[in-house]
Amino acid sequence: MRTIRVVLALAAVLALSACERDGRTVGQKVDTAVAKTQQSLEQAGEKTRETIHENAPKVEQELSAAGRKIEDATEKTVDRTKQAVHDMKDDHKSNGSPK
Repeated sequence: MRTIRVVLALAAVLALSACERDGRTVGQKVDTAVAKTQQSLEQAGEKTRETIHENAPKVEQELSAAGRKIEDATEKTVDRTKQAVHDMKDDHKSNGSPK
């Protein structure tokens, strides 16, 4: 049991000394990592803005085309429904069925 404790203590000392090899504290390393992360996020945000700006006209065009297709399909559906109602009324009249 004592041997395990000694080995663990030595491993901890070696790990801590490895962290300090470059002379920076853990806090300094965390600060550096945070700064790099912030910089990466800013770059990603800028790339996202550029991509959105570049693609906005194409997206607008595609949405407009889709809207026109929906309008056309809606008009056809309305026309077909009106025709079906008209045809039903004609069928009822020709069969002598009451309205």
